[in-house]
Amino acid sequence: MSITTVEESGPVKAVIAVGLPAVGAGTGALAYLIVGWLANFPWKPLRRSMRFVEDLPEPWGLVVLVATGAVAGLILVGMAAYERLKVTVTAETVTLDRGGRFGALFDGPAPREIAREGVGAVFPDGKKLVLLGRDTRELARESHDLSKAKLRDAFTAHGYPWSDTDPHAARFQPWVEEDPSLPPATHVVFKARQKALDKGKKDELVALRAELATYGLVVRDEKKRQQWRTSTR
Repeated sequence: MSITTVEESGPVKAVIAVGLPAVGAGTGALAYLIVGWLANFPWKPLRRSMRFVEDLPEPWGLVVLVATGAVAGLILVGMAAYERLKVTVTAETVTLDRGGRFGALFDGPAPREIAREGVGAVFPDGKKLVLLGRDTRELARESHDLSKAKLRDAFTAHGYPWSDTDPHAARFQPWVEEDPSLPPATHVVFKARQKALDKGKKDELVALRAELATYGLVVRDEKKRQQWRTSTR
């Protein structure tokens, strides 16, 4: 069985894994150089917070700040690994794996597998990969940093209905409070989702999107504004 995998390249992963801790350590060293100045800053709360580093015996002040920066870099590496998407395409299935395999602390969610027979369209929406069902409802909407050209080649090579744009884009309309064309109960969900959108709460956005899908609605966001269309179930 032919398999095509699209993921971040090894060199990119290596640069992230090595570069972020190195940048963090460098930032810590730079901070050490200005600690003396900060410790003498006339604002008392700032002076007190910096004094603990300045009072450490040499070279421990430098070691503490460099180590703190390196650890912060490692945390960012783990976060990047958690967010990393790998897409595996065959003639029968699409597997979406939100990488996250960076030790037990950053173990990501289980891979999602979507059957080819249920896919009606595949397209990029900005930095998201979207898969629609044959009834136009969303099967997946995944953020990524992958090459759009490689994704297109992977899906078209296995016979998936790829589109360079959303084939149903013209059907979306802005959400307006108390719009009578929507079921009244959906406005409660839209309002809650707008708050989550304003605050950048990704998990809530996903959960509320799924709740709106139970009403046969597909939602997308444009510059902090919600848009919706109906599916054809």
